[in-house]
Amino acid sequence: IIGGGQLGKIMAQKAKKMGFHVTILDPTPNCPAAQVSDKQIIGGFHDPEKLAQLVNENDVTTFELEHVDTSILKKMFDEGKNIYPSPYLIELIQDKYKQKELLDKKGIPVPAIKKLIQKLALRVLVFLLFKKLEKVDMMGKVLFY
Repeated sequence: IIGGGQLGKIMAQKAKKMGFHVTILDPTPNCPAAQVSDKQIIGGFHDPEKLAQLVNENDVTTFELEHVDTSILKKMFDEGKNIYPSPYLIELIQDKYKQKELLDKKGIPVPAIKKLIQKLALRVLVFLLFKKLEKVDMMGKVLFY
């Protein structure tokens, strides 16, 4: 399981009840899921070597979270490794705009969304929001009280 937080712990507990050997990849030693798992690989979610180690040492790999480096996982998936859900799907849901766009295209109701294409547009939006909240001076500096 990539990710060793509370959800990973629940997943590990259920897998252990079904008789599975469970390995967790998480950067925090003795994270919640590691406490109920057979093994923990201590490493980051963007560390290709640790991700590859997890996949190579186990029959099936899954995720507790979606904020992972998918490049090595996609390569291994394409080579036939059992990674579920697909790293291509994980990559898609990392971009919430693309995720909502796909759901909308498939006829699944989603809230109205707008894509900010330029960083300048985002800066203007943040400026206006903070200005409305009276947290920005006329020079554009954010004021903290």
